[in-house]
Amino acid sequence: MRSKPFDEPTVGRLRQAREVLSAEAEKSHHALYAKLREIVSGVLRLDAFFVALFRDAGHVLYAYQYDGAEYALPGVRPVNPEGPTGWVRAHNRSYAYRTDAGAILNRGIPWGDKERRSADALVVPMRRTHTGEVIGVVSAQTYTAGSYGDARRGAAAAAAGRRTHHRVRP
Repeated sequence: MRSKPFDEPTVGRLRQAREVLSAEAEKSHHALYAKLREIVSGVLRLDAFFVALFRDAGHVLYAYQYDGAEYALPGVRPVNPEGPTGWVRAHNRSYAYRTDAGAILNRGIPWGDKERRSADALVVPMRRTHTGEVIGVVSAQTYTAGSYGDARRGAAAAAAGRRTHHRVRP
């Protein structure tokens, strides 16, 4: 008998998330990202969150960024191939803090509360629906070490990676 990756309440939240995110995508990108942040915060401890979209081979638009309750205005920056956003694009898969004790995360561009370092993180690719091309990333971070276990990370990745990409255009 195959074990289920998520318990029933998590499966229910993911199903609801899929429906809600599809509806929010019809409104605006900002509404979609706000709802995604709300959903991810229901699954993971969330101190910092961002959505970044690749503009071209060398630039990324940080479209939606929060550290706690503080919103940072969108901005375009060069892609840092050594940081987590560039790493996810280059490796075509999610990055988790526990993979390397945060080494790649800490090589990224600092933002939010620069006096504190995230102690756990998950950076998930956003993909173009029909091609699977990585068009951006969703990042969840916390200042509390060891917060993102396998099931929690999997649920957050499922919410972020499955439905945010079909209406997002870089």
